[in-house]
Amino acid sequence: MPILIDMAMNVLLISDHNQTTSALQFLLTPMSQVHFSYHSTTEAQRVIQQKYRSVQLLILDQPGEELLQTLATFTELSGPAVLVLHSDYSWFDLRTIQKKYSFIDKISKKPLQSKHIFGAISNAFKNKAAKRSNWLVYDPGRRICAFGPISTPYASVEEFYEDAKKALPQLTGIIFYPDDSIVAPLKEIRKIPGAAALPLLCASRNPDLIFPFRMICQGFYEASMKELHWCEMMGRWTERAASMWQIEHHTYEMKAATLRRDQETATLEARKLLAIDPCDTQALSLLADQSSPDESEALYQQSLRINPCQPRPYLKLLQCFSTCPRSVAEDAILYCPKNKDVLTAVATYWLHHKQIHECEGVISRLLKLDPSHAEAHQCLKKLEETLLAPRRETA
Repeated sequence: MPILIDMAMNVLLISDHNQTTSALQFLLTPMSQVHFSYHSTTEAQRVIQQKYRSVQLLILDQPGEELLQTLATFTELSGPAVLVLHSDYSWFDLRTIQKKYSFIDKISKKPLQSKHIFGAISNAFKNKAAKRSNWLVYDPGRRICAFGPISTPYASVEEFYEDAKKALPQLTGIIFYPDDSIVAPLKEIRKIPGAAALPLLCASRNPDLIFPFRMICQGFYEASMKELHWCEMMGRWTERAASMWQIEHHTYEMKAATLRRDQETATLEARKLLAIDPCDTQALSLLADQSSPDESEALYQQSLRINPCQPRPYLKLLQCFSTCPRSVAEDAILYCPKNKDVLTAVATYWLHHKQIHECEGVISRLLKLDPSHAEAHQCLKKLEETLLAPRRETA
């Protein structure tokens, strides 16, 4: 049975060579959604214009001058990484082509082998990322200490949104201080082709402020962080953008191994992924699942430091009644206030530790969300039994 995994990477291959098309489709299809065409330059131009903004990687197999000229009329830095394959150009011609058409991120010689093509694609993404070097900071109230002097004092959210769209081709990411007015613009930016993987980093860990952003942000940081720490953090996210293909490759291998129940390979791929991207919460969780109790707790805590709105680490940590610190239960309520599974785990945790008042509060919250929640009623029954036990002993 084939393993089905969500495809995060869309690839457009422009080739009229059957052998090249078959080889690349075989190599890339497992981890990518590959679209391929063409039988004529006119068809290739049409397909590129249709799909250019919806793909992350564009592979051109021995493109002619006419096709490159057409591509140059509408390519942007915010578009996909562009890899050109060749077999019969001289190196002098290649340098001329790459200088003339700056949108080309990598030129690679055939024949195609997995190690060779993956290396070429990886370099294309690195070169693409190198063309983006700017961070956009949205902080009208000047709350982010390190960026007070450089953050733009936007007069309105509309002004920020328009500025972000214009700056997108050169953007590495966006750092913002949260308020309700910016939720919709950030969601719209996420929908812009080429911005799906753009890091959106929130400069607050206040649970009330960040709740609306929990599904669209990759990281949550304190606005009071020192400039050195902000620079280190931005450096990590910049490196992540440059390693996008490697990240996609190891993520696919990790998920595929997990579905095959090959835990050894899954763990190995997770470690490779974290070596490239220490902020990958999926890899941290997978490693935590396979680690000793002490290491597991540390990895889940590390994941929550990156994104405190994830339910899974709380669920795993709260299962260990004896070792889980009280702060995890308190944070779980703050950061996942409407997640019924998390609230049930917190209620069970408080019940185990005979924290009656806290347990009653969480059960009450659960029943407001879902009056017929079976586990909440079971927990309430156990709580009543716990309260009645001392009276029975006295009697």
